[in-house]
Amino acid sequence: MCRWDPQIPLDDVHGLPVWKPETLVVFMASHPSKFSWDGISDWLWEACDELQHQLLLAELHDRPRAAWMKTAHLVNEGERPSLAQAVAAAAPTSGKGPYVFGYRERDEPSFAVDPQWIVQFEVMDYVLPAWWLARV
Repeated sequence: MCRWDPQIPLDDVHGLPVWKPETLVVFMASHPSKFSWDGISDWLWEACDELQHQLLLAELHDRPRAAWMKTAHLVNEGERPSLAQAVAAAAPTSGKGPYVFGYRERDEPSFAVDPQWIVQFEVMDYVLPAWWLARV
């Protein structure tokens, strides 16, 4: 269970309230250490294919620049580069990276590879270099 206050309405699936893909991606970007990244390369691109520009901006509303830039990075890795650029361009201007994407402590078992500095999004990525494989 996690605590998160979505900015956009929930979807309804078989009578159950569920997050929209925009809420999921912003949560993942905002709190990467609270998310299990196992198998991320199996479905991230599919979630990103479903993202709607205006809903993504609405979910990011009133969140700090770090959330916007880490979301842009995650969306870019999910093979939506134009949407990622639009998110980065719309991000609040206050603040400056580097923004840490992942665990700050390197005692997690997933760190078989070094982190990547993603210049365009001001993100130091400790997660995806270990877990990500592009869509085939």
